[in-house]
Amino acid sequence: MSRSDSLARSDARTDTQDPTAPVTTTELRFLDPTRLEFTSDGAALRVTLTDEFSVLDARIVRIFPISDPDRQLSLRDAKGNEIGILSDPARLPAPARRLVEGAVDRRYFLPVITRIVSARDRFGTTRWKIETDHGPRSFITRNLREEVLAPVPGRYLLKDIDGNRYDVPDVSRLDAASQGLLLGRL
Repeated sequence: MSRSDSLARSDARTDTQDPTAPVTTTELRFLDPTRLEFTSDGAALRVTLTDEFSVLDARIVRIFPISDPDRQLSLRDAKGNEIGILSDPARLPAPARRLVEGAVDRRYFLPVITRIVSARDRFGTTRWKIETDHGPRSFITRNLREEVLAPVPGRYLLKDIDGNRYDVPDVSRLDAASQGLLLGRL
């Protein structure tokens, strides 16, 4: 046995360990959708793997959010430890699929800013009033140089003090006043 084989085996979870223990880098657990049950209590999502375990506050993360957003979901506990991978949520029963889709939609909710109505600076914060593809919003940002990302030229992602994100996919598509309010603060 090589050294790398023994290291890989020492990292792997044994059958006697807690099934909800974090998955190591050498082990992937693909979950059978026919054995999963999802329920919700408000915004909290509970997932049960039949005859094994339940996670009371499960989180769902897209593994490939750009290239394959509707497949390959990582189920995690409240601490972010991966429970397993749900390869094809479409195989879930309809009620469970709706709960999973709702959880993913809430996690990846990203309103697109269509117009900036006003931006007022005060005591190191900026209070924004905007229009989005989901209606009017207002929010506060702090430290714009740290809370605004520009993943590609002309695109901006703003993060408010509560951690909510807002997208400007192409600043040149905003009206001149909106462009001035945004770019004048960056």
